[in-house]
Amino acid sequence: MINILKKFYLQNYLKIVSIFIAVIFWSIADSTYNGRIYKTFSVDITIENMDVLRNNNYILENELEIKAEKALVIVRMGALDLDEFSRSSDNMKAILDLEPLVNKFDPNDEGKDMNVYLDIKLPEPYGQEIVQNYPSLTTSVRLGKYVEGVIKDIGLGYSAPVEAGYEPVSETIEPKTVTINGPKSYVDNIAKVVVNPKTEGITEDTSEECPIIVYDAENKDITAYLELYPSSAVVNISVNKQFDLEINNPTYIGSAAEGYVVKEVSFEPRSITVLGSEKDLGGLKDIELETIDITGATETITKEFKLADYIDNENIQIMYSSAKEVEVTIVIERLKEREISLPVSRLNIINPENESYSTQIGTIDNQIVFTVLGVESLVDAIDESKITIDLDLSELGPGSHDVPIKISMPESINVIRVPGPINVLISEMAETQEGTGQ
Repeated sequence: MINILKKFYLQNYLKIVSIFIAVIFWSIADSTYNGRIYKTFSVDITIENMDVLRNNNYILENELEIKAEKALVIVRMGALDLDEFSRSSDNMKAILDLEPLVNKFDPNDEGKDMNVYLDIKLPEPYGQEIVQNYPSLTTSVRLGKYVEGVIKDIGLGYSAPVEAGYEPVSETIEPKTVTINGPKSYVDNIAKVVVNPKTEGITEDTSEECPIIVYDAENKDITAYLELYPSSAVVNISVNKQFDLEINNPTYIGSAAEGYVVKEVSFEPRSITVLGSEKDLGGLKDIELETIDITGATETITKEFKLADYIDNENIQIMYSSAKEVEVTIVIERLKEREISLPVSRLNIINPENESYSTQIGTIDNQIVFTVLGVESLVDAIDESKITIDLDLSELGPGSHDVPIKISMPESINVIRVPGPINVLISEMAETQEGTGQ
């Protein structure tokens, strides 16, 4: 029996395949020759009975995502009806009815995604029908608990973008709080509520109404999922101009103890930055610090002054980044004498400008000895190799001259004792030659 069936199958295999292919072509031909075609339409999803959710203290958490979706509906119709149907396809609807869902909703499914059937409504009939390529057209729905009356403080997302050279001194928000309604899952995850001023280059006091923005713990903007009352707040911005206020050189009175002297006076900072209105800043003057008494001092004096004490306008503030005090240092050191001896070879003779003159230098000691006076640290630091000793004859004419020695020393070092003048005889070279001929 099996052999008979096998023989029958082998003999009729090609006939069976031919019949199967013919059926497929017949189906295609039938849909074409009978004038039936398929067309896919993209349809917006319409949500109905949202109020039923609210009445039961629920909310559609993914409402925005659903409204952004499109239901793809495949319709089969007569070819002659296609044009007319396409013109009325705007009336096609994909309806998500929430009422049946609420009636059978299990609270344990709160926050979970559920597939819900869409009810497809076609426009006036043109002999069309929906092709069920899938078991049904569905969308994903997520219901959550609806909470209301949650109050949150409003903060500033960032400081107002003021013009360079200005600084915001106060930024207030009205109102200070916002009432929030919405899905519990979103409300519980609120991290901050802020407003962000947008005005650029602020140079004067201003007010700006800004939308309130809500962020979750991941810094994601979730404002669109919530109801805010109010939805905006007014930011009041008060600005002041920056101004660099100079500090004058400190002064002192009196004299240090005998044998001591002021080496230098230094202070830091030399200026500060203050904030104030144009009007208040216009009346400012440079800071003049209190005079320091150094009478009888034998060591360095350091004194600090609070700069706020020298600004008599309470509307002017010292900028937070500026120093609040100035430190004055008066360096006082002991005076010291030092005798220096240099070889006569270090004497630099500057000859007369007139090249016809001859010079004859009188007797000079082998060593040039002189005494200097100055503060101890500077005197001890003198580098003898850099001292210059000049005998300047450049402006002298013929004759005998007693010329003083000029010694150049670093600033703040005084030469207090020097050798006496050197006798120099200047004569004209031509007259000397005539005298020799006689």
